[in-house]
This record gives sequence, C-alpha cells and structure tokens, in this order.
Amino acid sequence: MPASMKITRILGFRVLVPLKGTYPSYTMSGGRTADEFDSTIVCVQTNSGIEGWGEVIPLGASYLPAYPEGARAGIREIAPALIGADPTQLGKINYKMDAALCGHPYTKSALDIACWDILGKHTGLPVSTLLGGQFGNRIRLYRAIPIAPPEDMAGWVRDLKSQGFVDFQAKVGSDPVGDIERIKAVIDAMGPGGSVYADANGGWTMSQAAQVVRAVRDLDLFIEQPCQSYEACLSVRRRFDNPFLLDESVDSLAVLQRAIGDRAMDAISLKVSRLGGLTNSRLLRDVCAQNGIMMRIEDTACTDIGAAAVCHLAHSTPEHMRLAASLANSRLSFHTATGAPEVSDGCAWPSDKPGLGIEPIRSALGEPIFSCE
Repeated sequence: MPASMKITRILGFRVLVPLKGTYPSYTMSGGRTADEFDSTIVCVQTNSGIEGWGEVIPLGASYLPAYPEGARAGIREIAPALIGADPTQLGKINYKMDAALCGHPYTKSALDIACWDILGKHTGLPVSTLLGGQFGNRIRLYRAIPIAPPEDMAGWVRDLKSQGFVDFQAKVGSDPVGDIERIKAVIDAMGPGGSVYADANGGWTMSQAAQVVRAVRDLDLFIEQPCQSYEACLSVRRRFDNPFLLDESVDSLAVLQRAIGDRAMDAISLKVSRLGGLTNSRLLRDVCAQNGIMMRIEDTACTDIGAAAVCHLAHSTPEHMRLAASLANSRLSFHTATGAPEVSDGCAWPSDKPGLGIEPIRSALGEPIFSCE
C-alpha cells in the first residue's frame, strides 16, 4: 500500500486589499462600512510536494461573530493538530479541526478549502467535480448596492446593468421610509427581468420590517434577513407572502433543519466561511436541494483564492436550485492569484484545471506571518 500523503507545513499570510469600482465603500445597516478586505490566506504543504491554498475574510468585527484577527488566532490554534494528517481525507481533517477548537467555524474555512485544493490536484480533477459535478457552463452573478440616497443606488444599478448584471442586492435596514424609497428606486432602475434582494442584514426591528414589507409587498423582490434573530425573521415571514431569503441566521445544519421544518424561507445564502468551508457548505447545499430551497452561493468576502472556492461550489450546484452567486474579487484593486474565475457580462466561468485552478501571486501575498510544521 502506498504511503499516505501528509501535511508537513502550514503557512499563513495577511493581505489588505482596498476596494475599487462603482461605489467608494461597502455600507450596510447599522453604519457598518468596509473600505478594504483584511484577508487571511493559508498554504497547506505536503510531503508529496502538492500544496493547497485557502482564504477567509470576515467583514470586520461587527457583521458576524467573526473578525480577521480571530481567524488568524484560530488557524494558529488548529494548525498543529493537522501536521502529519492526510489532507485528502476531508472528514478526518474536519474532525481534527473541531477537536482542536470548539466552534468558530470561520477559522477552519481556509484550511478546509486548502485541503480540497490538494485533493483536486492529487486526483487531477477540479474541485467542482469532486463536489458533485458541473452544472451548466456559466454562473450568473449579482452585485450588492450599498446603503445610500435612493438616487445614488439607482445610478449604480444602471451603471452595473451596462456591465451585464441583472441581479441586485439592495442594502437597506436604515429608516423604514427611506428604505421603501431605496427599494423602489432600485427596482425602477433595474427594469424587467433579473432579481432584487432587499437585504437589511438584520437591521430592522419586527415593526420596522413589517412597515417596509407591507409597503413593497406588491413588488417583485426577495426580502432578505430583515431582523437579527431567527425568531424575529420567522415572525415577519409568517405575516407576509413575499419570497423570503435567510442569510446570517442560518449558520449550521441544525438551524437549517429547523428552518425547513418551520417553512421559514424560500431561499438561503450559503456563505462558505460562515459554515466552516466547502465540506460543510456541500452538506447544507445538498440538504437544501433535497428540500426545494433555492440557494445563493457566496462568502462574506473574497479575493481570487476565495472566489475560486465559491465558484466551484456554485458550479456543482444544480442550476434550477441556484440563484445568482457573488464574487467580491471583481471589486478589488489587485489580484492575489492567477486562474481565478473569469467574469464577463454579469457571469463567471470557473476553471476546469485540477483543484481550485488558481496559482497564488507570491509577490502579492508578501512574507508569511506565521508558520507551523
């Protein structure tokens, strides 16, 4: 029997990437704003010479129970437990990570992705094939429109439409009267076709959510994560019949199972890092598909490395269950890897090369900030 592959070294990098593009910053409810992404990138090296790459980018410290320095601290805590492990045995890798650090799934995401990259390179297959097969030859993308005056949001929609985008996430969750105008302005600017998600990121109270949803109930749009807690979102869901999408409050298989039983949503956002990587994301993806729950495939944020992981998960999701995906790397000021998904006319084309199909640009990553061997 041939000797198994073993992890010999884990390197960590920190990369600060300023945003660029249509609008100056990324703003959501509660005044939360991002002007740059604080990325943690890992390289998992093996005794076979194959190395895998992964990435995690929390959106600051006030969006989810996650923050950039926490990701790096968690990876440092977990890494020693993976030295000597076979990275192609994804179930055992995740068991070892959970045994080394209870909870904090986002800290495990980059390591899990890197091991999928290694498995793909080892087998000569793209990660999308390993995740279940490739559905279609392109992935439709949506673009988020940050909170701003309605006329500004409408202008950004028109600009993005000229680039081929037809699906938009309108950030709301501010004052209800203003949010009603923001939603109407985005829908008017979008015109026929496509989809609009009115995303409060948990920023409304139940009464505020009811006020907004009642005012826009005859418009064609999804209501997304109106309130912070699952229970509050469920209360709003049960009062109105608009298509409903849950995001932040679905963070585990147990919550998903409860939400399916409660009929709490028509669709969910699957964010890879919130669930701990591709292994857990695939599990929830398949449960959703079996239960008729539509999915948006994305992550909190990503550069080219994380975008490749998102694209492979989206590509392996049946098209009839897949809403538009999101690749934040197209809004960044520089690249962290070559071979990232190509984006054109509002769609992405994933790589068909083994693993993630990317090659990190080492000069963009700088020197490692930690090493474990």
